[in-house]
Amino acid sequence: MATIHKKVWREYFEKIISGKKKLELRLADFEVNEGDTLVLEEWDKDKKNYTGRKIEVIATYILKTKGQTFWPPEEVEKYGFQIIQFEPKDSPAQRPKVGVGVMILKDNKVLLGKRKGSHGEGEYAFPGGHLEYMESFADCARREVSEECGIEIENISFQYLANITKYAPKHYTHIGLVADWKSGEPEVLEPEKSESWGWYDMDNLPQPIFEMCKLAVQCHKTGKNYLDVPDLA
Repeated sequence: MATIHKKVWREYFEKIISGKKKLELRLADFEVNEGDTLVLEEWDKDKKNYTGRKIEVIATYILKTKGQTFWPPEEVEKYGFQIIQFEPKDSPAQRPKVGVGVMILKDNKVLLGKRKGSHGEGEYAFPGGHLEYMESFADCARREVSEECGIEIENISFQYLANITKYAPKHYTHIGLVADWKSGEPEVLEPEKSESWGWYDMDNLPQPIFEMCKLAVQCHKTGKNYLDVPDLA
């Protein structure tokens, strides 16, 4: 079996490592067979260099279109192609994913970023992301904060647990954590996910704001934690 290295743009790489994207549309200008390993390496098309992140996947099915006559040429010219990805209804992809959000405190202010490129686009939200296999909640918080905005946190504790189905077909179990700022200044390290970061007074939050962030601020002000927030559909 062969091992093949290929570039992947950052916005697609994020979808691959999250498990959302499980296919590649490529020119058939290289040989690949079922069982081959593809090493997909994240490429920053603006800076024209590799970021250092990569993921190995196995080619399980390959369909080449050259020479195929699925549709008349005039229909292809009129409509073009679309690629449909699907999963069996009882597959792991149809089960809830675990998301972790982190409210970071510094001088009675909280860190918020303006989201882009995904659900909640245009809303202000805390840093966070998906829990990885065998990862603790605290380690997930440290990793996501470091990857998204380049700062360090400490004194991590629990705030709330929520069930979120409003972004169907995605379904999240969302865990809210709170932490203190330790070091560093926030910067946009994943521009496909956020366009800015800033410290905001808890009594003057920017709008629109992700509803779970409102709950986190309420938890902090009242000292009350929520073990089961009502379903947010």
